[in-house]
Amino acid sequence: MNYNKKDIINYINNYTKITKKKINFILNIFFKKIIFYLKKKINIKIKKLGKFIIKNKKNIKWKNPITKKYFIIPKKKIIKFNPSWVIKKNIQNNII
Repeated sequence: MNYNKKDIINYINNYTKITKKKINFILNIFFKKIIFYLKKKINIKIKKLGKFIIKNKKNIKWKNPITKKYFIIPKKKIIKFNPSWVIKKNIQNNII
């Protein structure tokens, strides 16, 4: 199941009765801070949630099976999320 920001806002609103406008404001700050630190190449660890890690991918030599031509896919940086043991445990026990 995929969640978008609107789903998260509605979920929090139903459990806490905080206004959707305030929840949206808080989520915007949260996401902006994560993006800010990742742009500075700083890995982020949030206790009981997980880690956001920047990984470097190398150049990849790829062959088109139809034309038999080789292409080089340039190196890039990706963001990887590693969930904490708390989240993994809750998923395995179907708590979440």
